[in-house]
Amino acid sequence: MPSPKNLLRAPHQRLACALTLMQAQSGVSQRELAEQLEVHPSYVSRILSGERDASWKHVMAIVKCCEGNCDLFKPLWEAAAGVRPTGTEPARYLRTYLTALMYAAGSPTTETILVSTQNTISEADLKQALAGPGVPVWLVIKQLTHALQGVPEITLPLWRSAISSTESSLPAEAFG
Repeated sequence: MPSPKNLLRAPHQRLACALTLMQAQSGVSQRELAEQLEVHPSYVSRILSGERDASWKHVMAIVKCCEGNCDLFKPLWEAAAGVRPTGTEPARYLRTYLTALMYAAGSPTTETILVSTQNTISEADLKQALAGPGVPVWLVIKQLTHALQGVPEITLPLWRSAISSTESSLPAEAFG
């Protein structure tokens, strides 16, 4: 888990960053969100700052009100809430989680991400991690998670599940 100096990497902060970014981009005010959620505006403010944990119901309401993508926010919320991932296809779920981390980090450019990893991953590695096909090696996912201000210990089980699912779906000929 993150140390006190790295609390911004904590899953609830990644969710809060993504929600705040989406809310700001949408132009929907916190007061409007509070009306939609039927809560006090200070409650919305605490959710958006990461000071207060949000229920999935409230996250969905915020995302819908801001015309965002609930599928993108689901993995961030599940990580923040400590809920077991509900994605049906592990490789797709991992890609969605990484894409959500990327969004929460302000959607950095490919070049910015590669520089953040000190060029330890390639553009092809990044593309594979975010769009497939397949799943890159753990070192790529770990470096990417760090670059996107995430916590590798949260990404590791998602990667393991994705690797297991892609290996089990390969034909026998793929193993020689």
